[in-house]
Amino acid sequence: MITTSGKISFDTVLLFTLSFYWLLTPPINSRQPLLLIVSFVLFCFLFAYLAVDLSSKLVEKDYNHFLKIGIIFAILTTLVLNLFFSTIYVRYKTGSVDYVHDNPIQIEEAVKFLLQGKNPYRENYFSTPLKDWHYDIGIEDYNINPALYHVIALPAHLVLSIPFYVASYSLIGWYDQRFMYLLAWLILLVLVYLIPRDLQIKLVGVILLAFNPIATIFFINGRNDVLVLAMLTAVFFLANKGRWIWSAIIMGVAVATKHTSWFVLPFLFLYHYYSLTSSSAIEKLKQTSKIVFITGMVAAIFILPFLFWDSSAFIDDVYYYPAGNLVTSYPIYGYGFSPFIYYSGIVDSRLDYFPFWIPQILISLPLLWFLVRRQKKYNTLANTLLHYAVFLLVFLYFSRFFMDNYIVYLTQVLLLAYLFALNNKPNEYGREDNKL
Repeated sequence: MITTSGKISFDTVLLFTLSFYWLLTPPINSRQPLLLIVSFVLFCFLFAYLAVDLSSKLVEKDYNHFLKIGIIFAILTTLVLNLFFSTIYVRYKTGSVDYVHDNPIQIEEAVKFLLQGKNPYRENYFSTPLKDWHYDIGIEDYNINPALYHVIALPAHLVLSIPFYVASYSLIGWYDQRFMYLLAWLILLVLVYLIPRDLQIKLVGVILLAFNPIATIFFINGRNDVLVLAMLTAVFFLANKGRWIWSAIIMGVAVATKHTSWFVLPFLFLYHYYSLTSSSAIEKLKQTSKIVFITGMVAAIFILPFLFWDSSAFIDDVYYYPAGNLVTSYPIYGYGFSPFIYYSGIVDSRLDYFPFWIPQILISLPLLWFLVRRQKKYNTLANTLLHYAVFLLVFLYFSRFFMDNYIVYLTQVLLLAYLFALNNKPNEYGREDNKL
Protein backbone atom coordinates (compact mmCIF):
# COMPACT_ATOMS: atom_id res chain seq x y z
CA MET A 1 0.00 0.00 0.00
CA ILE A 2 1.19 3.51 -0.88
CA THR A 3 0.75 6.00 1.94
CA THR A 4 1.87 9.49 2.82
CA SER A 5 2.89 10.18 6.43
CA GLY A 6 1.45 6.78 7.29
CA LYS A 7 -2.07 8.23 7.52
CA ILE A 8 -3.40 9.59 4.25
CA SER A 9 -3.38 7.19 1.32
CA PHE A 10 -1.88 8.20 -2.00
CA ASP A 11 -5.23 7.67 -3.75
CA THR A 12 -6.71 10.39 -1.53
CA VAL A 13 -3.96 12.86 -2.43
CA LEU A 14 -4.35 12.00 -6.09
CA LEU A 15 -8.13 12.41 -6.04
CA PHE A 16 -7.91 15.80 -4.30
CA THR A 17 -5.25 16.97 -6.78
CA LEU A 18 -6.94 15.91 -10.02
CA SER A 19 -10.60 16.54 -9.22
CA PHE A 20 -10.22 20.29 -8.60
CA TYR A 21 -9.12 20.79 -12.20
CA TRP A 22 -12.63 20.00 -13.39
CA LEU A 23 -14.05 23.07 -11.70
CA LEU A 24 -12.06 25.13 -14.18
CA THR A 25 -13.57 23.58 -17.29
CA PRO A 26 -16.49 24.93 -19.34
CA PRO A 27 -19.45 24.78 -19.05
CA ILE A 28 -18.96 24.24 -15.29
CA ASN A 29 -16.95 27.45 -14.81
CA SER A 30 -19.09 29.49 -17.21
CA ARG A 31 -22.14 29.90 -14.94
CA GLN A 32 -21.65 31.04 -11.35
CA PRO A 33 -24.67 29.22 -9.81
CA LEU A 34 -23.61 25.94 -11.44
CA LEU A 35 -20.01 26.41 -10.30
CA LEU A 36 -21.11 27.01 -6.70
CA ILE A 37 -23.36 23.94 -6.66
CA VAL A 38 -20.78 21.63 -8.25
CA SER A 39 -17.96 22.89 -6.02
CA PHE A 40 -20.10 22.37 -2.90
CA VAL A 41 -20.99 18.82 -3.95
CA LEU A 42 -17.35 18.11 -4.82
CA PHE A 43 -16.14 19.33 -1.40
CA CYS A 44 -18.71 17.10 0.32
CA PHE A 45 -17.58 14.04 -1.61
CA LEU A 46 -13.89 14.78 -1.12
CA PHE A 47 -14.23 15.22 2.63
CA ALA A 48 -16.29 12.03 2.76
CA TYR A 49 -13.47 10.25 0.93
CA LEU A 50 -10.92 11.70 3.34
CA ALA A 51 -13.03 10.59 6.31
CA VAL A 52 -13.27 7.05 4.92
CA ASP A 53 -9.51 7.01 4.33
CA LEU A 54 -8.65 8.19 7.85
CA SER A 55 -11.06 5.66 9.37
CA SER A 56 -9.45 2.75 7.51
CA LYS A 57 -8.22 1.19 10.78
CA LEU A 58 -11.72 1.34 12.27
CA VAL A 59 -13.62 -0.06 9.28
CA GLU A 60 -13.30 -3.45 7.61
CA LYS A 61 -10.84 -3.21 4.71
CA ASP A 62 -13.21 -4.40 1.94
CA TYR A 63 -16.04 -2.18 3.18
CA ASN A 64 -13.68 0.80 3.30
CA HIS A 65 -12.52 0.06 -0.24
CA PHE A 66 -16.02 -0.13 -1.71
CA LEU A 67 -17.02 3.07 0.05
CA LYS A 68 -14.13 4.74 -1.75
CA ILE A 69 -15.21 3.25 -5.07
CA GLY A 70 -18.73 4.63 -4.53
CA ILE A 71 -17.41 8.12 -3.76
CA ILE A 72 -15.10 8.05 -6.80
CA PHE A 73 -18.06 7.15 -9.00
CA ALA A 74 -20.12 9.95 -7.42
CA ILE A 75 -17.36 12.49 -8.12
CA LEU A 76 -16.99 11.09 -11.61
CA THR A 77 -20.69 11.63 -12.21
CA THR A 78 -20.64 15.14 -10.73
CA LEU A 79 -17.66 16.32 -12.74
CA VAL A 80 -16.72 14.24 -15.78
CA LEU A 81 -20.06 12.73 -16.79
CA ASN A 82 -21.80 16.02 -16.06
CA LEU A 83 -19.45 17.76 -18.49
CA PHE A 84 -19.70 14.89 -20.99
CA PHE A 85 -23.48 14.96 -21.24
CA SER A 86 -23.59 18.77 -21.06
CA THR A 87 -21.46 19.11 -24.19
CA ILE A 88 -23.59 16.54 -26.01
CA TYR A 89 -26.81 18.28 -24.93
CA VAL A 90 -25.53 21.70 -26.03
CA ARG A 91 -24.69 20.27 -29.43
CA TYR A 92 -28.12 18.63 -29.72
CA LYS A 93 -30.09 21.76 -28.69
CA THR A 94 -28.10 24.32 -30.67
CA GLY A 95 -26.70 22.32 -33.57
CA SER A 96 -23.33 23.90 -32.75
CA VAL A 97 -20.11 22.00 -33.40
CA ASP A 98 -18.04 24.11 -31.00
CA TYR A 99 -17.87 21.51 -28.23
CA VAL A 100 -17.01 18.50 -30.34
CA HIS A 101 -13.96 17.32 -32.27
CA ASP A 102 -14.29 16.79 -36.01
CA ASN A 103 -13.82 13.02 -35.61
CA PRO A 104 -17.31 12.24 -34.19
CA ILE A 105 -18.93 14.44 -36.84
CA GLN A 106 -17.16 12.59 -39.64
CA ILE A 107 -17.85 9.12 -38.21
CA GLU A 108 -21.55 9.95 -37.86
CA GLU A 109 -21.70 11.06 -41.49
CA ALA A 110 -19.70 8.02 -42.63
CA VAL A 111 -22.22 5.77 -40.89
CA LYS A 112 -25.02 7.59 -42.71
CA PHE A 113 -23.27 6.96 -46.02
CA LEU A 114 -22.93 3.27 -45.17
CA LEU A 115 -26.61 2.97 -44.30
CA GLN A 116 -27.43 4.64 -47.64
CA GLY A 117 -25.30 2.08 -49.47
CA LYS A 118 -22.56 4.62 -50.23
CA ASN A 119 -18.85 4.05 -49.74
CA PRO A 120 -17.65 6.46 -46.99
CA TYR A 121 -14.10 6.28 -48.36
CA ARG A 122 -15.24 7.33 -51.83
CA GLU A 123 -17.48 10.22 -50.73
CA ASN A 124 -16.40 13.71 -49.73
CA TYR A 125 -17.91 15.52 -46.75
CA PHE A 126 -18.54 19.03 -48.07
CA SER A 127 -22.30 18.49 -47.93
CA THR A 128 -22.24 17.40 -44.29
CA PRO A 129 -22.08 19.30 -40.96
CA LEU A 130 -18.32 18.67 -40.99
CA LYS A 131 -17.95 21.66 -43.35
CA ASP A 132 -19.07 23.95 -40.49
CA TRP A 133 -16.47 22.70 -38.04
CA HIS A 134 -13.86 25.37 -37.35
CA TYR A 135 -10.55 24.05 -38.62
CA ASP A 136 -7.51 25.99 -37.45
CA ILE A 137 -4.11 24.46 -36.77
CA GLY A 138 -2.29 27.80 -36.84
CA ILE A 139 -0.98 27.48 -40.40
CA GLU A 140 -1.41 30.54 -42.57
CA ASP A 141 -3.36 30.06 -45.82
CA TYR A 142 -4.41 26.57 -44.84
CA ASN A 143 -7.91 26.58 -43.44
CA ILE A 144 -9.55 23.71 -45.34
CA ASN A 145 -10.07 20.65 -43.21
CA PRO A 146 -8.53 17.67 -45.07
CA ALA A 147 -11.09 15.44 -43.33
CA LEU A 148 -13.59 16.85 -45.82
CA TYR A 149 -11.78 14.78 -48.45
CA HIS A 150 -10.65 11.70 -46.52
CA VAL A 151 -11.72 9.29 -43.78
CA ILE A 152 -8.67 7.99 -41.96
CA ALA A 153 -10.74 5.82 -39.59
CA LEU A 154 -10.48 2.12 -40.38
CA PRO A 155 -13.59 0.04 -41.25
CA ALA A 156 -14.28 -1.57 -37.85
CA HIS A 157 -14.64 1.90 -36.35
CA LEU A 158 -17.42 2.65 -38.83
CA VAL A 159 -19.11 -0.74 -38.80
CA LEU A 160 -19.19 -1.02 -35.00
CA SER A 161 -20.78 2.44 -34.82
CA ILE A 162 -23.81 1.33 -36.82
CA PRO A 163 -25.66 -0.46 -33.95
CA PHE A 164 -25.14 2.57 -31.69
CA TYR A 165 -26.40 4.90 -34.42
CA VAL A 166 -29.51 2.80 -35.13
CA ALA A 167 -30.31 2.20 -31.45
CA SER A 168 -29.89 5.87 -30.56
CA TYR A 169 -32.15 7.07 -33.35
CA SER A 170 -34.73 4.46 -32.38
CA LEU A 171 -34.71 5.52 -28.71
CA ILE A 172 -34.18 9.29 -28.71
CA GLY A 173 -34.33 10.35 -32.37
CA TRP A 174 -30.73 11.56 -32.70
CA TYR A 175 -27.17 10.31 -32.29
CA ASP A 176 -23.81 11.45 -31.03
CA GLN A 177 -20.76 9.27 -31.78
CA ARG A 178 -19.51 9.89 -28.26
CA PHE A 179 -22.17 7.51 -26.93
CA MET A 180 -20.03 4.69 -28.32
CA TYR A 181 -16.87 6.20 -26.84
CA LEU A 182 -18.59 6.46 -23.46
CA LEU A 183 -19.17 2.70 -23.40
CA ALA A 184 -15.54 2.11 -24.37
CA TRP A 185 -14.39 4.49 -21.61
CA LEU A 186 -16.51 2.77 -18.95
CA ILE A 187 -15.23 -0.66 -20.04
CA LEU A 188 -11.70 0.72 -19.87
CA LEU A 189 -12.25 1.94 -16.30
CA VAL A 190 -13.59 -1.48 -15.25
CA LEU A 191 -10.63 -3.28 -16.81
CA VAL A 192 -8.12 -0.90 -15.22
CA TYR A 193 -9.76 -1.61 -11.88
CA LEU A 194 -9.55 -5.38 -12.41
CA ILE A 195 -5.92 -5.56 -13.57
CA PRO A 196 -4.00 -4.91 -10.30
CA ARG A 197 -4.29 -7.18 -7.28
CA ASP A 198 -3.62 -4.53 -4.65
CA LEU A 199 -6.80 -2.68 -3.63
CA GLN A 200 -5.17 0.72 -3.37
CA ILE A 201 -3.45 0.38 -6.73
CA LYS A 202 -6.89 -0.34 -8.21
CA LEU A 203 -8.05 3.04 -6.90
CA VAL A 204 -4.93 4.83 -8.10
CA GLY A 205 -5.29 3.35 -11.58
CA VAL A 206 -8.96 4.36 -11.88
CA ILE A 207 -8.29 7.89 -10.58
CA LEU A 208 -5.32 8.42 -12.91
CA LEU A 209 -7.34 7.27 -15.89
CA ALA A 210 -10.72 8.85 -15.09
CA PHE A 211 -9.52 12.25 -13.88
CA ASN A 212 -6.55 12.70 -16.22
CA PRO A 213 -7.22 16.33 -17.19
CA ILE A 214 -5.97 16.07 -20.78
CA ALA A 215 -6.95 12.52 -21.72
CA THR A 216 -10.48 12.81 -20.35
CA ILE A 217 -11.06 16.20 -21.99
CA PHE A 218 -9.98 14.62 -25.28
CA PHE A 219 -12.45 11.79 -24.65
CA ILE A 220 -15.26 14.28 -23.90
CA ASN A 221 -14.50 16.23 -27.07
CA GLY A 222 -14.67 13.04 -29.12
CA ARG A 223 -11.11 11.91 -29.79
CA ASN A 224 -11.27 8.23 -30.68
CA ASP A 225 -8.15 6.93 -28.89
CA VAL A 226 -10.29 5.65 -26.03
CA LEU A 227 -11.87 3.11 -28.38
CA VAL A 228 -8.67 1.34 -29.37
CA LEU A 229 -7.23 1.75 -25.86
CA ALA A 230 -10.22 -0.11 -24.41
CA MET A 231 -9.77 -2.84 -27.00
CA LEU A 232 -6.06 -3.27 -26.31
CA THR A 233 -6.67 -3.29 -22.57
CA ALA A 234 -9.21 -6.09 -23.10
CA VAL A 235 -6.67 -7.94 -25.27
CA PHE A 236 -4.04 -7.85 -22.51
CA PHE A 237 -6.53 -8.55 -19.75
CA LEU A 238 -7.72 -11.70 -21.52
CA ALA A 239 -4.16 -12.74 -22.40
CA ASN A 240 -3.25 -12.44 -18.74
CA LYS A 241 -6.13 -14.82 -17.98
CA GLY A 242 -4.90 -17.27 -20.63
CA ARG A 243 -7.94 -16.70 -22.86
CA TRP A 244 -5.97 -16.26 -26.02
CA ILE A 245 -8.73 -17.01 -28.53
CA TRP A 246 -10.89 -14.13 -27.27
CA SER A 247 -7.79 -11.98 -26.94
CA ALA A 248 -6.90 -12.62 -30.60
CA ILE A 249 -10.46 -11.88 -31.73
CA ILE A 250 -10.49 -8.49 -30.02
CA MET A 251 -6.97 -7.81 -31.29
CA GLY A 252 -8.25 -8.39 -34.83
CA VAL A 253 -11.04 -5.89 -34.26
CA ALA A 254 -8.50 -3.38 -32.90
CA VAL A 255 -6.29 -3.85 -35.98
CA ALA A 256 -9.30 -2.97 -38.15
CA THR A 257 -10.17 0.02 -35.94
CA LYS A 258 -7.08 2.24 -35.68
CA HIS A 259 -3.55 2.25 -37.10
CA THR A 260 -1.86 2.66 -33.73
CA SER A 261 -2.89 -0.86 -32.71
CA TRP A 262 -0.74 -2.42 -35.44
CA PHE A 263 2.52 -1.72 -33.65
CA VAL A 264 1.72 -3.95 -30.69
CA LEU A 265 1.44 -7.07 -32.86
CA PRO A 266 5.11 -8.19 -32.97
CA PHE A 267 5.47 -7.86 -29.20
CA LEU A 268 2.15 -9.52 -28.40
CA PHE A 269 2.86 -12.49 -30.67
CA LEU A 270 6.39 -12.81 -29.26
CA TYR A 271 4.98 -12.76 -25.76
CA HIS A 272 2.66 -15.64 -26.65
CA TYR A 273 5.48 -17.61 -28.28
CA TYR A 274 7.97 -17.23 -25.43
CA SER A 275 5.33 -17.87 -22.76
CA LEU A 276 4.83 -21.44 -24.07
CA THR A 277 7.71 -22.86 -22.06
CA SER A 278 6.58 -26.49 -21.94
CA SER A 279 6.29 -26.88 -25.71
CA SER A 280 8.81 -27.62 -28.44
CA ALA A 281 9.78 -24.88 -30.90
CA ILE A 282 7.52 -26.42 -33.56
CA GLU A 283 4.57 -26.61 -31.18
CA LYS A 284 5.16 -23.05 -29.98
CA LEU A 285 5.24 -21.83 -33.57
CA LYS A 286 2.04 -23.74 -34.34
CA GLN A 287 0.20 -22.31 -31.34
CA THR A 288 1.35 -18.76 -32.00
CA SER A 289 0.49 -19.09 -35.70
CA LYS A 290 -3.04 -19.94 -34.63
CA ILE A 291 -3.28 -16.67 -32.69
CA VAL A 292 -1.81 -14.75 -35.64
CA PHE A 293 -4.32 -16.40 -38.00
CA ILE A 294 -7.32 -15.56 -35.82
CA THR A 295 -6.19 -11.93 -35.48
CA GLY A 296 -5.66 -11.62 -39.22
CA MET A 297 -8.96 -13.27 -40.14
CA VAL A 298 -11.00 -11.02 -37.86
CA ALA A 299 -9.24 -7.92 -39.20
CA ALA A 300 -9.80 -9.14 -42.78
CA ILE A 301 -13.55 -9.56 -42.17
CA PHE A 302 -13.79 -5.82 -41.60
CA ILE A 303 -11.16 -4.56 -44.06
CA LEU A 304 -11.51 -6.72 -47.18
CA PRO A 305 -15.10 -5.71 -48.10
CA PHE A 306 -14.04 -2.05 -48.28
CA LEU A 307 -10.83 -2.93 -50.10
CA PHE A 308 -12.82 -4.83 -52.75
CA TRP A 309 -15.53 -2.16 -52.86
CA ASP A 310 -13.09 0.55 -53.98
CA SER A 311 -9.45 -0.25 -53.32
CA SER A 312 -8.18 3.07 -54.70
CA ALA A 313 -10.43 5.20 -52.45
CA PHE A 314 -9.71 3.03 -49.42
CA ILE A 315 -5.92 3.08 -49.82
CA ASP A 316 -5.97 6.83 -50.53
CA ASP A 317 -7.82 7.54 -47.29
CA VAL A 318 -6.11 5.18 -44.84
CA TYR A 319 -2.56 5.26 -46.23
CA TYR A 320 -1.73 7.92 -48.84
CA TYR A 321 -3.63 10.63 -46.97
CA PRO A 322 -1.58 10.38 -43.74
CA ALA A 323 1.61 9.56 -45.67
CA GLY A 324 1.47 12.81 -47.64
CA ASN A 325 1.21 11.34 -51.14
CA LEU A 326 -1.90 13.31 -52.08
CA VAL A 327 -2.56 16.98 -52.82
CA THR A 328 -5.20 16.83 -50.09
CA SER A 329 -3.00 15.03 -47.55
CA TYR A 330 -2.70 16.19 -43.96
CA PRO A 331 0.00 18.88 -43.67
CA ILE A 332 3.37 18.55 -41.99
CA TYR A 333 2.47 19.43 -38.43
CA GLY A 334 2.74 18.55 -34.77
CA TYR A 335 5.25 18.04 -31.98
CA GLY A 336 7.64 15.66 -33.72
CA PHE A 337 10.44 15.65 -36.24
CA SER A 338 8.44 16.77 -39.28
CA PRO A 339 8.29 20.55 -38.58
CA PHE A 340 12.10 20.62 -38.67
CA ILE A 341 11.89 19.50 -42.31
CA TYR A 342 9.66 22.46 -43.09
CA TYR A 343 11.52 25.11 -41.08
CA SER A 344 14.89 24.00 -42.44
CA GLY A 345 13.65 24.71 -45.97
CA ILE A 346 13.91 21.14 -47.23
CA VAL A 347 10.29 21.47 -48.36
CA ASP A 348 8.69 24.73 -49.48
CA SER A 349 5.23 24.03 -48.14
CA ARG A 350 3.72 22.00 -45.33
CA LEU A 351 1.65 20.28 -48.00
CA ASP A 352 4.71 19.05 -49.91
CA TYR A 353 5.61 15.38 -49.91
CA PHE A 354 8.61 14.20 -47.91
CA PRO A 355 9.62 10.54 -47.50
CA PHE A 356 9.28 10.32 -43.73
CA TRP A 357 9.32 6.54 -44.11
CA ILE A 358 13.11 6.77 -44.58
CA PRO A 359 13.96 8.13 -41.08
CA GLN A 360 11.19 5.93 -39.67
CA ILE A 361 12.80 2.78 -41.06
CA LEU A 362 16.37 3.85 -40.30
CA ILE A 363 15.56 4.47 -36.66
CA SER A 364 12.65 2.14 -35.98
CA LEU A 365 14.19 -1.08 -37.32
CA PRO A 366 17.27 -1.02 -35.03
CA LEU A 367 14.97 -0.10 -32.15
CA LEU A 368 12.66 -2.99 -33.04
CA TRP A 369 15.63 -5.37 -33.04
CA PHE A 370 16.63 -4.17 -29.56
CA LEU A 371 13.08 -4.38 -28.21
CA VAL A 372 12.53 -7.88 -29.63
CA ARG A 373 15.69 -9.09 -27.89
CA ARG A 374 14.54 -7.44 -24.67
CA GLN A 375 11.11 -9.03 -25.07
CA LYS A 376 12.73 -12.46 -25.12
CA LYS A 377 14.78 -11.68 -22.04
CA TYR A 378 11.99 -10.05 -20.03
CA ASN A 379 8.89 -11.69 -21.45
CA THR A 380 6.03 -10.14 -19.49
CA LEU A 381 2.80 -8.43 -20.45
CA ALA A 382 4.06 -5.28 -18.76
CA ASN A 383 7.14 -5.25 -20.98
CA THR A 384 5.02 -6.06 -24.03
CA LEU A 385 3.10 -2.83 -23.41
CA LEU A 386 6.28 -0.92 -22.60
CA HIS A 387 7.97 -2.05 -25.82
CA TYR A 388 4.84 -1.20 -27.78
CA ALA A 389 4.75 2.31 -26.30
CA VAL A 390 8.44 2.97 -26.99
CA PHE A 391 8.28 1.63 -30.55
CA LEU A 392 5.10 3.55 -31.36
CA LEU A 393 6.50 6.75 -29.83
CA VAL A 394 9.60 6.66 -32.03
CA PHE A 395 7.67 5.73 -35.17
CA LEU A 396 5.08 8.48 -34.67
CA TYR A 397 7.71 11.06 -33.73
CA PHE A 398 9.26 10.69 -37.19
CA SER A 399 5.92 10.61 -39.01
CA ARG A 400 4.38 13.41 -41.07
CA PHE A 401 2.35 14.63 -38.09
CA PHE A 402 2.75 13.90 -34.41
CA MET A 403 -0.39 15.07 -32.62
CA ASP A 404 -1.15 15.91 -29.00
CA ASN A 405 -3.56 13.00 -28.62
CA TYR A 406 -0.78 10.59 -29.62
CA ILE A 407 1.27 11.74 -26.63
CA VAL A 408 -1.68 11.35 -24.28
CA TYR A 409 -2.47 7.90 -25.66
CA LEU A 410 1.12 6.77 -25.08
CA THR A 411 1.04 7.95 -21.46
CA GLN A 412 -2.08 5.84 -20.93
CA VAL A 413 -0.37 2.79 -22.44
CA LEU A 414 2.50 3.33 -20.00
CA LEU A 415 -0.01 3.45 -17.15
CA LEU A 416 -1.35 0.08 -18.27
CA ALA A 417 2.20 -1.29 -18.39
CA TYR A 418 2.75 -0.09 -14.84
CA LEU A 419 -0.47 -1.71 -13.61
CA PHE A 420 0.41 -5.05 -15.20
CA ALA A 421 3.92 -4.82 -13.74
CA LEU A 422 2.47 -4.60 -10.24
CA ASN A 423 0.92 -8.04 -10.54
CA ASN A 424 4.24 -9.56 -9.40
CA LYS A 425 3.61 -12.80 -11.24
CA PRO A 426 6.71 -14.95 -11.91
CA ASN A 427 7.31 -15.70 -15.57
CA GLU A 428 9.11 -18.62 -17.19
CA TYR A 429 12.53 -17.04 -16.61
CA GLY A 430 12.00 -16.86 -12.85
CA ARG A 431 11.78 -13.07 -12.97
CA GLU A 432 8.93 -11.00 -11.72
CA ASP A 433 6.30 -9.24 -13.83
CA ASN A 434 7.17 -5.97 -12.13
CA LYS A 435 10.55 -5.83 -13.86
CA LEU A 436 10.16 -3.18 -16.57
